[in-house]
Amino acid sequence: MIETDLTVDFLSGLERSLQHWLARWRQPADHLALQPLRGHALRALWWAATTGACLPLAVDLAVALHTDAMYSGQWQEWKACLARLAAAADRVDAARLFNLLHRLATMCFRQGDLDEALAWGERVLALAAAGQDRVRQVIAANLLAEIYLTAEHFAPAQTYAEQAVALAAAIGDPPRRADALINRARVHLDAAVAAAGGLAAVELQPLTAAQTAALEKWLHEALALVQASCDVAYETKAHLFLHHALAARGEWTQALWRAQTALALVESYGDDAGRGVVLQAVGRSLAGLSRRAEAIEALQSAMRIHEHHGNRLAQQNTQRRLEKLLQVN
Repeated sequence: MIETDLTVDFLSGLERSLQHWLARWRQPADHLALQPLRGHALRALWWAATTGACLPLAVDLAVALHTDAMYSGQWQEWKACLARLAAAADRVDAARLFNLLHRLATMCFRQGDLDEALAWGERVLALAAAGQDRVRQVIAANLLAEIYLTAEHFAPAQTYAEQAVALAAAIGDPPRRADALINRARVHLDAAVAAAGGLAAVELQPLTAAQTAALEKWLHEALALVQASCDVAYETKAHLFLHHALAARGEWTQALWRAQTALALVESYGDDAGRGVVLQAVGRSLAGLSRRAEAIEALQSAMRIHEHHGNRLAQQNTQRRLEKLLQVN
């Protein structure tokens, strides 16, 4: 960019804009009230990535915006914004790059872009290892466990989940230990379901209590950890995967209670995308209890939310379950 008075004025204005929105999103506030203004912050991020200017500020703003974007934003738009920043972020420090790429990898695997997620995840792991930062190493291990779980590659998922459990215990980090315990439980549950022939087969011939005893113990341990630390998001996650474990055993009444508890929690902190995922679980349990009309209503609500956010994997899974219910005479 050729330096002119207009260029200087523009870049100065861009810096002020990034500082303004960063201050707004870092304030303890009801961020739902800021949602109508998020477009202004996004435009500032796009200009920073396009011009290569104010990149440290831009990455800080992206990190501050990320949770709200995950809860209530358009996922495809947000992923594109993070990817654009990542392409220009070779001039930011390692800590900022770690924070940015961790969130980009998360967006990729949530949308089912697993090769892309794995590539970013490996960079996140390398940054954590290079910095010898054990908190970041836990974050990276949990991230890769989730990516491999989504890809149904259970051996590496288990390896990273176990690494995260051990690292989080060593540094005394209850929420991240809980996350790792949940991932460990998910690996064992998903592997057991796959070995039994998949979800459809398990719903005809459920798993036994003995098959899920260990993983349910880990989920209850995770739940106790996050309840003690008042981490509502991880508490929601623990209830959701307890639902999945109970559903795999055909314990539909208990499973529904877990899903409804997760739904109340996820609504309490405004995670609309998460609400769609939990509604899918509610619909599954209602169907298991032969409450067909209620199940269809819950799944249709989940579909609308998935479509709004661009949550393609959840949309595909919900669509299959909904079509099966609609075909029943």
